[in-house]
Amino acid sequence: MDAATLNKLIRDARIRQDSILTAKGADYTRHEEDRLSNFRRSARAVGLTPQIVWAVFFMKHIDAIMAYIKTGHAESEAIEGRIDDAINYLFLLLALIEEGELS
Repeated sequence: MDAATLNKLIRDARIRQDSILTAKGADYTRHEEDRLSNFRRSARAVGLTPQIVWAVFFMKHIDAIMAYIKTGHAESEAIEGRIDDAINYLFLLLALIEEGELS
């Protein structure tokens, strides 16, 4: 893939990722100001840490990506969506680190 094509692919992906962060962020945070509230709320509910909850949620996307690599097809969601979600989860991990949730 040439550089121009790769750059376009990345630009298009970032637009999708921003859109997903906005749409899913409202759902997962229940419209709270704290964009990490889903991890904290789930952690309290099951007696884990927010970073462990993050890891479990993140692995769901990694598992789907690995299944796609193995089988060549996605089951319930387009592979691009799973990849976009995984990338967004890495940004959420950065936010947890910034908030001091990880040491």
